[in-house]
Amino acid sequence: MCFANYCVFIVDDESLIAFQLEDLVKSLGAHAVTMSKSCSALETLKQAEGSFQLAIVDIRNANELCVGLLREISRQQLPVVLTTTDSEIETDLLADIPLRQVVVRKPFDGEDIRHAVRQLSQEAEAGNGAGPSQTPGRDPVPASLNGIKQGGTGQDV
Repeated sequence: MCFANYCVFIVDDESLIAFQLEDLVKSLGAHAVTMSKSCSALETLKQAEGSFQLAIVDIRNANELCVGLLREISRQQLPVVLTTTDSEIETDLLADIPLRQVVVRKPFDGEDIRHAVRQLSQEAEAGNGAGPSQTPGRDPVPASLNGIKQGGTGQDV
């Protein structure tokens, strides 16, 4: 898997997990923007619309569902890997949000995330909707992300 032109949006309020995801994304050759709070993540996602090819989001942030963030991810048609410790996803609450998603249960390892991203890519190639896509020759760090800390922080800006 080559993600040289990807910019991945990571949202997780557990800094250790956020760092783990960021390291994985970087090891795959992609750039990462990591946020810890869903409210500031939502604003960043809106401001940087079109800059990301994939999101990895903990479905609960500070013990609250990230419904607003997930609605914006859906509006931007971003494929998303949802991470959770819940044994059951709150399907009633998420049923009205059309997401291209793969759910990965915590604790997970790098192979679980790689598998989820591969699954989203294969579904996109099969014509089942938008998946992670690469644009040849695209600047890997879009101008719309200037001023946003990328990688290495696990913190909001």
